[in-house]
Amino acid sequence: HQLVEPGIDQGVLISTYLGLILMSGALIAVGVAISSLFRNQTAAFFATLGALLLLWLIGIPSEAAGSLGSKLLMYLDFRSHFYNSLFRGVIDLADMVYYLSLTALALFLGALSIEIRRWR
Repeated sequence: HQLVEPGIDQGVLISTYLGLILMSGALIAVGVAISSLFRNQTAAFFATLGALLLLWLIGIPSEAAGSLGSKLLMYLDFRSHFYNSLFRGVIDLADMVYYLSLTALALFLGALSIEIRRWR
């Protein structure tokens, strides 16, 4: 009855879907970039898994500290850009720039890796 009476908050729904799309694009782009470095699929899988796990958990040790290095690690943390704003219904430009720039950088590095391998 609670879902019908007040209704679903459309702002939270749209921002969460936007965050999932941006996060999925960045995850796929990082996977493409890392897999372009390997010839073996198994090695590419484990390297991608390690890199994505690192991006997902990099901010956990720095949550308690307050130094400049910990702020950098908190900015690089993949999950904080989603759960701190987009998941709560806040569309923050900094989070969108993070995901879009990570996607563009990973796709650029993947294309560069393939081009370097092609011209050798």
